[in-house]
Amino acid sequence: MNLEKTAKTLGVPLPWLLYRTGKPKAPMSPAELIIAQGQALLAVEQQQARQAQQIATLERRVELMDGDTGYQTVTAYIRKHGWKVPLSQAKAIGQKAAKLAKDLCVQIGTVPDERWGTVNSYPIALLDEVVAEFFGKEDAA
Repeated sequence: MNLEKTAKTLGVPLPWLLYRTGKPKAPMSPAELIIAQGQALLAVEQQQARQAQQIATLERRVELMDGDTGYQTVTAYIRKHGWKVPLSQAKAIGQKAAKLAKDLCVQIGTVPDERWGTVNSYPIALLDEVVAEFFGKEDAA
């Protein structure tokens, strides 16, 4: 194993890596140890700065994706209202929403979903109507 290449890949100073792996070339003097620790601290700070920048970039991207499109998935709609709905009922709501959207010639969106791959999203007004019909007017509000 080439420790110099490994140190460069990890972004840590070679003396620090040698010390941490227990394979120092020679015993380090207190001054060398302090320098290695300082270099290691600097490498960690630089890595944290890069990560903070990456997080900020991701947060901006998420903010852009969070825009109110007027569409929601059935699951998001149910969660937004704080309801506990079994999967079978959520599926039935989705089927009714899809049928109503098709009958009204309303565009159905698609959203990536980790469980199903993709799921449909519907206009919120359409979901309001379907849920009111599904649960009854008093429960849907």
